[in-house]
Amino acid sequence: MRGVLSNGMVMCAKKGDVIEPLYPPAGAVPGDVVDFERHPRNPDAVLNPKKKIFEAVQPDLFTDDDGVANYKGDAFIVKGKGPCVAKVAKGGVVS
Repeated sequence: MRGVLSNGMVMCAKKGDVIEPLYPPAGAVPGDVVDFERHPRNPDAVLNPKKKIFEAVQPDLFTDDDGVANYKGDAFIVKGKGPCVAKVAKGGVVS
């Protein structure tokens, strides 16, 4: 997230009692960038450890009725490969 290498974050969708990981599109490989059409990447040069970045954006993360993960209504897209989706937790929250 935010261009920082991570080996431990798994984003999941939740709807009711169902919790499942977000699935990348077919053909996606580790290291592929997830983009948002209306929210271009513009990371800070240095991450302020006191800022709670994820906590600030999490309320705007959800899956739509088709299971596509969204940030403020903008789909999680791996360019040329497709969206990240939840197969069951459609219309849920992402965290």
